[in-house]
Amino acid sequence: MNLEQVNARLLERRCRLRIGITGDKLWLRGTLPPKPFSSSKKPSRQRIYLGLSCTDKNIELAESEAIKISACLDLGIFDWNNYIDFHESEKIKNIGDWVLNFETDYFNRRAKTDKSLLTYKKDYLASFKKLNWNKPLTISAIESAIIASPPDTKVRQRMCMALGALADFANLPVNTSRWRGKYSSSKGASKEIPSDEQIQDIWKQIPADGWRWVFGAIAVYGLRNHEVFKLDFHAIAHDKIAIVHDGKTGYRRIFPIHPEWYELFQINKVILPDVNLNRANDKLGHSVSDAFRKLEIPFNPYRLRHAWAIRSLMIGVDVTLAAQMMGHSVKIHTQTYHRWINEQHYHQAFTQLVNREDRPKPPS
Repeated sequence: MNLEQVNARLLERRCRLRIGITGDKLWLRGTLPPKPFSSSKKPSRQRIYLGLSCTDKNIELAESEAIKISACLDLGIFDWNNYIDFHESEKIKNIGDWVLNFETDYFNRRAKTDKSLLTYKKDYLASFKKLNWNKPLTISAIESAIIASPPDTKVRQRMCMALGALADFANLPVNTSRWRGKYSSSKGASKEIPSDEQIQDIWKQIPADGWRWVFGAIAVYGLRNHEVFKLDFHAIAHDKIAIVHDGKTGYRRIFPIHPEWYELFQINKVILPDVNLNRANDKLGHSVSDAFRKLEIPFNPYRLRHAWAIRSLMIGVDVTLAAQMMGHSVKIHTQTYHRWINEQHYHQAFTQLVNREDRPKPPS
């Protein structure tokens, strides 16, 4: 029996609960009153553990229980004491146990690939390591770990997200979003982006053929560090359109903003540096950053990506298409990358606009 179909039926009946699964155990989730032993005074999103394995028959039982509980909530007669035993039987001893169970559930809901493993490591595990895994998982432990992180930073934002997810998984009524602060990736002053002239000059000065090709490919296509090793090398040797097979956001096609650079940087003559390609994306990306430092290139590889984003704006590439070619959403494209646009870029864009022969003009 399909859980999505069952939950769709519950939604259609305006039932207050939905069915979920951790491992092979079913649970219900919805906005419920505080538990008898909780310090919280307000209803919150919580789980009711049913102690049922995931079989078609038990899914039917869970659906019936969801409808029953929803009716009790409507009548104001819901009683946690009828369900505490199920929840307590699922109770885990310490934070380490919760983290291991969270990880199992996380990868039960998505394929375990290099990409998803890296996301879990960066977005969740790094924050979980700030907790004492030998201690019980409590609201106080989560709040203390978050407050100990620097406010208004990406670290604090990630801590709130990860520990909030862990608390939700453990059915702890804690709102971590109130500590997120005002951090935004779009904040901050514009940093120096290399000009096209600088990019060409530096490319000529790189002595190693492999790293010179990597530098050129990133500049021409605005690639993430690791994606330069994920290109369809056969295709790019015969066509100016680059194909990324396994980037951070999967398959995509990219055209060069300066097609002349395809010839100048000899992109069709693929020469890779001596790098172990059988590694995770973050390791491949670090090898590019390390090479830039050793070659004394005066900026990191991502500045070439930022330059591509600005260049796409200057020549009038539709923002939706530009975002798609860079492999992210329009929101990320405008918030993260266009913050690098400076006064010179605005003036250049305005000049190009007003000098267009097909520009609409006012009545004479």
